[in-house]
Amino acid sequence: MLSDLVAEHVVRLRKRAGLRRDQLAAKCQQLGMDELTEAALANIETGRRHGNTGTRRRRVTVDELLGLALALDVPAVSLLADPRHSGPVPVTDALALGPWEALLWITGLAWRTSNGPEPATYRAAADLTWKGYVISEMSENLLPKRPGGPYPARQEDIDRIDRSYLATVRQFLGEIKKMGVELPDLPPHVLQRAAELDVDLLPAQEGVVHQ
Repeated sequence: MLSDLVAEHVVRLRKRAGLRRDQLAAKCQQLGMDELTEAALANIETGRRHGNTGTRRRRVTVDELLGLALALDVPAVSLLADPRHSGPVPVTDALALGPWEALLWITGLAWRTSNGPEPATYRAAADLTWKGYVISEMSENLLPKRPGGPYPARQEDIDRIDRSYLATVRQFLGEIKKMGVELPDLPPHVLQRAAELDVDLLPAQEGVVHQ
């Protein structure tokens, strides 16, 4: 059962973070997850069963999964599929995926169907996920450079490199816009750097295709 696997990850990540159950419950409640009390976490983590049916007393809901991920400071997918720490992922009672296959499927980077070619819906999701990831990576590269780091000393060289990052951000924003998808919010430091270098990050809307 998928809730059992999630519970294993919650226990592992809670202990890695040095948190007791009551401390994790407190963090969950600070995030607005009032139902994730210490007692509820105990039921989730231990997988307590009903005596007459043997079924789990407490399944993990989607809302709780996201709240636990926030409280544990990990991506939500880490509670479902982590090739470093889990075996097969029981997607349903009749289907289990390998941890790598499940990870890529859940994040939209690979497809999983019973037969036939890869559906267009999967290709669109993978393309969108990749573009968003690249924009995020380029944005991280635009963070202020630390003295003594592996960066050029001359400001003109730094500006040239940053312009290349901004050009990639602009390109992918344009491609996302053409897909008819709402553009991701850019961090303030990216907008500030674009203004400093006079780079327009909002390409004209052309050839919009709604997915």
